[in-house]
Order: sequence, then structure tokens, then C-alpha cells
Amino acid sequence: MGHSPARTRARILEAALAEFRDRGYELTGLRRIAAAARVTTGAVYNHFGSKEGLFDALVGESAAELVAAWTAGRDGDAGTPPADMPADRTSRSADRTAAFSADRTGRILDLVYSRVEIFELLLCRARGTGYERLPEQLARIEAEAYRRLPGITDSAADRLLVRTLAASGVEALRAALEHRLTRPEARRYMERIARFRLAGWAGLLGPTPAPEHAPETGDRP
Repeated sequence: MGHSPARTRARILEAALAEFRDRGYELTGLRRIAAAARVTTGAVYNHFGSKEGLFDALVGESAAELVAAWTAGRDGDAGTPPADMPADRTSRSADRTAAFSADRTGRILDLVYSRVEIFELLLCRARGTGYERLPEQLARIEAEAYRRLPGITDSAADRLLVRTLAASGVEALRAALEHRLTRPEARRYMERIARFRLAGWAGLLGPTPAPEHAPETGDRP
């Protein structure tokens, strides 16, 4: 029973998770994983085919779930009110946007912290794998939503703006995992960042004040 294929596979996955978390994908060898799992290197190859196959078995399903969660709710209006919306409607829309943002942040954190070690691998230890560019994929999803905001143009400056802000949102999540924040700490951290960003968007996309003119000072000398 102790040597059943299912138990062997589970031991390999458990050992691989610990080794990849500790050393990262690139610096972890299959011999080290096999030794930690008390199996032969051949057994690892038999179950997973390669080191990348082993990493994929750990993170593949979670990666798909994260992309789906990141995309959810972004197909329609991005949620920021137009600059010319009346103040009472703007306030209600801003409240809805804040509530949506808090709910979305909470749902993503619930997913990530349901298997936090796996998502740490995915976002912080995947260099050298096919998942290395997942943060860039998430940032592109974020940027597409930002491009639909009123007041955002297709100028080079605005394209750079949305790319920068989108990447910073992904980096915030990655940093929470890299620093191994607890779930309550991560929630507080992410919610505070979300509030800061919402206030920034409101200031950026709200009515632009008229330029100030120098006061008249009478006849010029």
C-alpha cells in the first residue's frame, strides 16, 4: 500500500512543492526532489515526464483558475463614471465601483489563499517555465479594462500609463506572496492599495480644473 502509484505520486508532489518554494524552479533538480520524496529519479520521470511536467502538475489548474478570476467582470463597463456625470450619480457610481473592487479583491484573495503555496510557486518561483509570463498576461487583462475607461485615449502616453498601472496591480499581489503575508495581512494590504488606486483614478478621470490665470495688476510698466 505504501508503494502504490497514487501514494508515490503524492509524495513526489509534496516534495516538489517544498523544493520549488525553497529554491525556485531553475535551481531545483529532479534528483533533489526524488531524494526528498524517497523515490528514484526514474519514478519522477515515470509519473511526470520531466521537471516542467512536474511543475505543471502542481500549478496548471490553479493558473487557469487565476486567469478566469482575473478576467471575471471585465467584459463590460470598467466601472469608472464619465467625467460629465451629475454629482449625485457620480457618487453612486463611485460607491458601486468601490464595492465591486473590494468584492473582486476579496474573491481573488480567497482563491489565492485557498492554496497559497501553489500560487506562490506560480507567481514568484516560475522563472524558466511556461508560466513565467503569467504576471504579464494578468497585466494585459487589467490594461484592456483600463483602456475602456472614459478619458483614456490611444496616445502613446496613455498606453504607457495603463500598462504601468496594470503591472503595478499584479505586482502588488505577487509581493504579498513573496513576503508571505498572512491572509488577514494580505487582505488589508490589497484593500488599501485598491482604495488608493480608486481615488487616483477618480482624480485622474474627473473634471479637469480650468487653468489658473495670473491676476490683473493694472498697467504694465
